[in-house]
Amino acid sequence: MEKSISFIKYLLFSVIGFGIAGLLWGWSLYHFIGKTSYPLTIWAAIFLAVFGGLGLTIYTRDTKKILKVIGWLLLSSIIGAIIVFLGSYHLPIAALFISSLFFNGPSPDWVINFIDYLALPGLGIFFFWINFLILGSIVGISFAFSLRIKLWPMIWRGGVGFALGSFIGPIVGNLIGGAMGSLLATYLITFFVISVVFGKFLAWGIYKNLNPQK
Repeated sequence: MEKSISFIKYLLFSVIGFGIAGLLWGWSLYHFIGKTSYPLTIWAAIFLAVFGGLGLTIYTRDTKKILKVIGWLLLSSIIGAIIVFLGSYHLPIAALFISSLFFNGPSPDWVINFIDYLALPGLGIFFFWINFLILGSIVGISFAFSLRIKLWPMIWRGGVGFALGSFIGPIVGNLIGGAMGSLLATYLITFFVISVVFGKFLAWGIYKNLNPQK
């Protein structure tokens, strides 16, 4: 990381890059309503890799480095999206197992009602948080290899950032989109927030890795 760029400015680059990716992601899913309810599509991987990768490396003005990072991200994002999609069929079983650790016998009514609430349009994405966690970790690994930085800080930041975004985004998107009476706005805002939170965590990890004294 160049000494001349501040952390705030670097975050701004990441917000712009991942923000554009999130808007395109939300727009693409909106037009696929009825065809799929699964959020982590190949298009999502492409948007995040290209615009997110650009946002985190454009400050270098090094074309080779930018293309190298985007290439790594495209490969890892697409492979990761396929992996988590294939594993998504096992997630309900994992969710039931985790729930059984906290509740003896049938789950309380408030838990059932909360799950029903999360199944509303735009909020159903909550059910895929493990997918986001895994894919975010895979993307973090890709950044670590492409930029030759420490592996673990990028793994946990990528995973936690993407999973956290998948919790925050649907809430914000449904509140604002619902108030506007626009399903398109709900999708755009939801995936914009998810992407920006993800991008901020990755930017944090990259910057701290390359500027350990700050």
